[in-house]
Amino acid sequence: MNHLNIYNIIYHCTLVTSAILITYPLWPLRFQKKYIISLFWFVANFGILIFFSSLLVLSSNFYQLQLMSSIINLLIIATLFRWHTTLLMTIIGVFVSIEFYKYFMDEKLLVNIDSFQFKVIYFITLFSGLLIVFLRPRQEQERLVNLKNTHLGDRVLALESRN
Repeated sequence: MNHLNIYNIIYHCTLVTSAILITYPLWPLRFQKKYIISLFWFVANFGILIFFSSLLVLSSNFYQLQLMSSIINLLIIATLFRWHTTLLMTIIGVFVSIEFYKYFMDEKLLVNIDSFQFKVIYFITLFSGLLIVFLRPRQEQERLVNLKNTHLGDRVLALESRN
């Protein structure tokens, strides 16, 4: 199996999976169950954003643009799921993609990260990812406080209207 075959498999699987997710409202009612779409959505995110992304990084020999795309995908996963799930999915996905690559490609993995440009881009992406990770819980807390304030305000208005 060569790199072109891997790219074709990845592109076709991603296209079909995306089309299935986009056409969810058109599915027959018997397939529109919450557990079906939630399981499929979870597996699709894992496959596309972690496994395929890691596999593309490996097959491109850690090309900087592909690595940046993979880091962005990991940041997207971090914002979609809880950090426990994100960490577990990332570890499993990267490990499986490395094993898949070694098994099907029969190549050794060589990494060269001596470029200054790579280090700067990696630092900027890592810094922005950390900002997202630390700011997201604060935003969630603000949202919960606002919901609580709205709820309590509604209760006060209801009590005032009774009197």
